[in-house]
Amino acid sequence: MNYPKEFLEAGIEYVCLANDLGPDHPLTDQALAAAMKLAPQDFMGRAFDEFIETLRELDMLPAPCGYNADGVPVYSLDDLAKKNGRSHDEIRQDLALLLGNSNGADWLISDEAEIHRTH
Repeated sequence: MNYPKEFLEAGIEYVCLANDLGPDHPLTDQALAAAMKLAPQDFMGRAFDEFIETLRELDMLPAPCGYNADGVPVYSLDDLAKKNGRSHDEIRQDLALLLGNSNGADWLISDEAEIHRTH
């Protein structure tokens, strides 16, 4: 897969900062956000799928509260915050940083009328 040069350079910058400063450093966070903004859509789709799988493996993802019209599981912000001991704002900020401009957060924040509830 050939990715744009700018995206690859931003990714390298992120990896270097993560190695030098640590993954939780503010400059590392900014580098990740910059890389995600440059990420091609096909990369973001795969990254999002891997992100969800990692959350499941780490037991950080609660049970879905329902499914959207496309059959994609939808998660409650309340449930995510409680499961991870964080506030709503912290969860939103983390997702914005991790997902960049992707529409991946559709599984979290969705029109209530379009959710098919499981409970």
